[in-house]
Formats: sequence, C-alpha cells, structure tokens
Amino acid sequence: MSPQGAGLRSVAGRAAALGPGGGHVGSGITRALRERATTVFLNAHLRSAGEMICDRVAGVDHGRVIALGTIHDLLRGQDMVRVRLAGLNGRLGQIQGFPPPAEDGEWMTFRDVKEERVPDLVAEIVRLGGRVYAVEPQEQSLEDRFLQLLEEEEAR
Repeated sequence: MSPQGAGLRSVAGRAAALGPGGGHVGSGITRALRERATTVFLNAHLRSAGEMICDRVAGVDHGRVIALGTIHDLLRGQDMVRVRLAGLNGRLGQIQGFPPPAEDGEWMTFRDVKEERVPDLVAEIVRLGGRVYAVEPQEQSLEDRFLQLLEEEEAR
C-alpha cells in the first residue's frame, strides 16, 4: 500500500449518504477511502451500514471507547429468541433454566438463549401448560448493544 492515500477521515452517517436510499453511494465512497488505507470514523447507528463498510466498530461514550471489535465480536453471546405464547397466566417466573423474559403483550423475549437450547425453552413452556404459537430468533441491533454496554458501564 502506498502511504500517499493514507490518512484519517471522519464521516457522519447522513453525510456519507447512508440514510434511506443513499447507502449504495455512501458505501462506495467510504469503501474507496478504505482501499487507500484511510481510517474512516463513521458515525452511524445502523447495523447494515457497519456491515457494509466497517472492518471493526467501536462503542464510544463521551470520548472513551467502551467496546471495540468486529460486529460479530460485539454481538457474540447476545443470542435472543422471541416467543409468542399464551396460557402461562403468571407462571413466567416458573420457567426453569432460562433468564426471565422481557414481556411485550403475548410476545416474550428471552436473552442468552443459544439456538440449540430453543427446543428446551419451548418444551419448558409447554410443560408449564403454555401454548406456543411462534418462535423467532432475534439479532440484537448495534444500537441496542451500545445501550446495553452503557448500562453495564454505569453499573460498575
């Protein structure tokens, strides 16, 4: 690589045309900068923008890096599953071997549930008399992960 193209650029998501409809233009410009060994600081909250462009991402809070790595690294271990269920009538706390879910109507989101454990979760719900209508694996957004990291930092 030639050092002539090396440098540092800072780009906000909107300025990089990464908002709705502008992603292809912005990602082309940003990729061209990257190919010239230019470090690009991209301010974006969209996971798709990060996946298209970034080798690594960082969570920054008041100028301090609180997380750094690939998107895969930052979201690893954030396995979630959403389950639409009925019939537990106050027995959610009796589900054994899984963290308490976040409730949203008849949908429950269980965190830290690896894919191979999803059948066990469904079996436990049915064992307690619940009826399962849908099961959806979920991916945490970078924004949600950043907010979680901020909460973890404040708890320290």
